[in-house]
Amino acid sequence: DRLTVRLYNVRGELVKTLLVDELVPANGEITWRGENNRGQRVASGVYFVKTEVGTKLFTDKITMVK
Repeated sequence: DRLTVRLYNVRGELVKTLLVDELVPANGEITWRGENNRGQRVASGVYFVKTEVGTKLFTDKITMVK
């Protein structure tokens, strides 16, 4: 299965693609440094992390505080 992790703002706009890879059975960690796909710093606020594993979809809410 493919693992995809993307970050969206509250308007539903894609901010950053964090990971697109083949799923490997292991515990892992992804670090977001507060930048968008163009390398620009983003504003403080609420963001949504959308994780897709094969056909399953998970969404988590995070808060960016500078």
